[in-house]
Amino acid sequence: MSKQSGDVPLQKEAQICKMNIDGGIELRSRFWIGEEIRVRGLLRKFFNLLLSKPSVKRKIIPKNIGKHMFRHCA
Repeated sequence: MSKQSGDVPLQKEAQICKMNIDGGIELRSRFWIGEEIRVRGLLRKFFNLLLSKPSVKRKIIPKNIGKHMFRHCA
């Protein structure tokens, strides 16, 4: 699954739900934030090349995203 903000995919995610023998449910989530940031439009080749660079991703993805994802998933 891919989350989007407008035309820009922000993350890939996978969620697996497993039924336990005792009747409980276990949910596992994996997130690849900023894995493939892509834009559409006239200058997409330029922006997609720019957005694929780790140095650019470090600037546009908030440093505390892990803490926020942990709180969201708890």
